[in-house]
Amino acid sequence: MKIQKTIISAGRTILRSVGDTVSSISGLITPEGWLKDYFMMGIASSGVPVNEKSINQITAWTSGVRLIAETIGSLPLQNIRTSGDRHIKEKSDIWFLMARKPNSFMTSNIFWELVAKYCIHRGNHFSVIIRNNDYKVQEVIPIHEDRSVDVIFSNNRKYYRISGISEILDQDQVLHFMALGDGIKGISLIEYIATSAGITLASQKNEATFFKNGSQLQGVLEHPKQLKKESANRLRKDWHQIYHNPEGSDNRVAILEEGMTYKTISIDPAAAKLLDTLKKGNIDVSRILRLPPYMLMEMDGATYSNIEHQGLEFVKYTLTTWLSRFEREMWDKLYTEKEKRSDELKWKFNVEGLLRGDFKTRMEGYRVAINAGLKSQNECRALEDMDPFEGGDRRWIQMNMMPLDKADQILNRSTIEELLKKAQENEEANN
Repeated sequence: MKIQKTIISAGRTILRSVGDTVSSISGLITPEGWLKDYFMMGIASSGVPVNEKSINQITAWTSGVRLIAETIGSLPLQNIRTSGDRHIKEKSDIWFLMARKPNSFMTSNIFWELVAKYCIHRGNHFSVIIRNNDYKVQEVIPIHEDRSVDVIFSNNRKYYRISGISEILDQDQVLHFMALGDGIKGISLIEYIATSAGITLASQKNEATFFKNGSQLQGVLEHPKQLKKESANRLRKDWHQIYHNPEGSDNRVAILEEGMTYKTISIDPAAAKLLDTLKKGNIDVSRILRLPPYMLMEMDGATYSNIEHQGLEFVKYTLTTWLSRFEREMWDKLYTEKEKRSDELKWKFNVEGLLRGDFKTRMEGYRVAINAGLKSQNECRALEDMDPFEGGDRRWIQMNMMPLDKADQILNRSTIEELLKKAQENEEANN
């Protein structure tokens, strides 16, 4: 019980600031979060530090991480038991923990958002499993990323040394969700994009300085004659004093003399280059996070038809990868050996809601499913959050929509009636 009290005590403080969690010594073995942040990714080739805090300044990255994490957090989680050819959704205590409330201070959507965010940013997320004396799971406590976690691999088992917890935990006591890695620990996705992110951060900084200093040329004055340096400087100074407005809200009318003309410039070449660099950075974020560019508001080449298709690819190639990792880790750590070997239980995040098309497409899909006997009318109504009706649980197939369970009887009767009809026709013909 001592170890459980220690773990729970550590878990209760995971949402506090770094200043409240400096109970362990910060060093090379157990560095605190701020030290890991500083050295985690180091200096990119652009000369700009790239770490979890700095990369959040890239709006495309932050938007992409939020999209993945918040989408996963919104998905229904099911604990499914297979019995023969039936799939039963169990509402057990362990399901309630993982699908509704993993601990006393957090709901499931917040928990899964944290899991996804930590996996993307750090490559790993660790949650301690709290069990009672009967080995029944009571709570799942996420460990804050500012706490250091050492993964020790020994005798074909993993052990975890967590700052703030004196005992070393066995692998059965920790849910370890990870990104692609070496099987022991995952690798942060920030490492893959460090160079591109560094260039983007440097470009954003240059862009801010560029516009802050008023380097964006709005237009040029052309004089029919060649001006001396003194005259040109005086003209520039006078023009700036009369017409320059830092707030940009005063539309003044310029009076031009001596045959001068004013020509506007649509965009400065330097600014255009900056914008192109930033756009390339957004595409790199799209590649690393495996997101369709339109989800990061890069709409070049996007049409209504291919956007719907790309949305399906987001579920298939992006979310499914993360979800299968999470499902397998829960299968491994939350089921008993007997349950695992029976192969009757599995965890499943339900993505059906994300795969739904527009109304017309959904109705066509339901029609095909009902006509083929795959779904009942009430099952289709349930997918649309509609109440069932009496008789709506029967399955139908084609042949004038006969009930599936009466098909043989109807077919036999039709065959008999056809034979009797032919016999009667033959008898009448003979007479």
